[in-house]
Amino acid sequence: MSEQWCDFKQLVEAGLKRRGISLRELCRRAGTDASYLSKVLAGKRNLPEQQAVLSGLAEALEVSPEVIYLAVGRIPPSWETLRRDRAAFNSVNGFLSGGAQLPAAGANKAGPAVRYGEAIPEELL
Repeated sequence: MSEQWCDFKQLVEAGLKRRGISLRELCRRAGTDASYLSKVLAGKRNLPEQQAVLSGLAEALEVSPEVIYLAVGRIPPSWETLRRDRAAFNSVNGFLSGGAQLPAAGANKAGPAVRYGEAIPEELL
């Protein structure tokens, strides 16, 4: 299944259309309140943050949890290793920055913080 990268509202609306279900049915399947989600989609409430709600929506919409988390601007729990493992972070950062050489597998080197889009310092490679 192809997943589109978009904002939360677009993701939910596209999922409802693709699945042929109502918002009320989506919420029933996801285990969340339809009134709340309706207000979120109307911009009257903040995007959901609770892991159970996000996971339930992902399952009900048949998209990966990572897509839902990114749509609400959160780091997916499955990507938590990026917070703990400098080599994993540098690998992803290098890929997203374009052209940076990826560190050797398992090379968890401490060093200065690297921001998205910055070149990875030579001492971290």
